[in-house]
Amino acid sequence: MKLVIRLLFAGIIAGTILEVMLKGIDVFTGKKVYALLLNVDYIPVMRKWQMTEVQAFLLHLGVSVVIVFGLYFLLKRTRKMVLWFALTTFLIGGFYFPLRPYQGGRLM
Repeated sequence: MKLVIRLLFAGIIAGTILEVMLKGIDVFTGKKVYALLLNVDYIPVMRKWQMTEVQAFLLHLGVSVVIVFGLYFLLKRTRKMVLWFALTTFLIGGFYFPLRPYQGGRLM
């Protein structure tokens, strides 16, 4: 149970740090990087949903928690942790570009 709580908090903290950093970049530079974090238009079912910024952020935190749990259990099973971590991170980030055409032009 202690591990579950630690992983839950790790996901929430990591997701919040990413949100604060991207929101800061958005505010100070005018670049719409924060909207990209919360954008779900490339997921066909969710494209029709109208979410507030808070709802989109909570969804982002949920995804962050799932990723932390997934990475923990994936990396726990292998000795080549750095390789798996790098590969997993590359794959997660790499999904952005192929899915970009499905965004539909709406950023929030």
